[in-house]
Amino acid sequence: MAAHGCRNALSVVSLAGMIALIIIHLMGPTTRGVQLRSGGDMSFTKAGTRVDGVTLRDVASRHVIRAAMRRLSGGAEGDENDITMTEASHCKKGMVVILKDKPCKVIENAVSKVGKHGSAKCHLAGNDIFTGKRVEEICPGHTSMTVPTTKKIEYTVVDLAEDGELSLMDDDNNFRDDLSVPENYEMRSKIEKLFKEEKEFKVVVLRCMGREAISEVKT
Repeated sequence: MAAHGCRNALSVVSLAGMIALIIIHLMGPTTRGVQLRSGGDMSFTKAGTRVDGVTLRDVASRHVIRAAMRRLSGGAEGDENDITMTEASHCKKGMVVILKDKPCKVIENAVSKVGKHGSAKCHLAGNDIFTGKRVEEICPGHTSMTVPTTKKIEYTVVDLAEDGELSLMDDDNNFRDDLSVPENYEMRSKIEKLFKEEKEFKVVVLRCMGREAISEVKT
């Protein structure tokens, strides 16, 4: 009983310590040079914030802090809100990373050679996974980039309302009607044509960082 109470007390202290670290971190550059640790998961150094061995030098660190908090508090892993980190120079074609605050599929990463007076530069280009628009970002090769988790779910289209609202059913016979036909002309036309012809078809809903959109039509 006493041991159980002690473990609970330590968990509360660990969580409180982590919250304190977050507050200190968000206060800004005054934390540089401060060496702090909480459970071995996070520290602040002159190089930046380190979480699980990754040095963070930009605002993406806030996403990692939230992920670390979720792990410490027993939050679920592997859902569409989870993120990981990688250096800009390691971003490969086809990966989904955050470019200018938007989740993008990388289509190009031009890495310049290291010069005499600085590190290698990366010119990243990708397409927004929700809008398809091209996004570009130039940054040092060591910059920590956010890699969000994406999830795809297939739904059978049950109905299509005049206003474009879709009635969808998943494999467990659960219904939802909170998504509309996408603005993309090709995809919209395909959905309307298949429904008019009374054919059975499915749509793929893409989830990422709390957002959802229909990304594909399957017949």
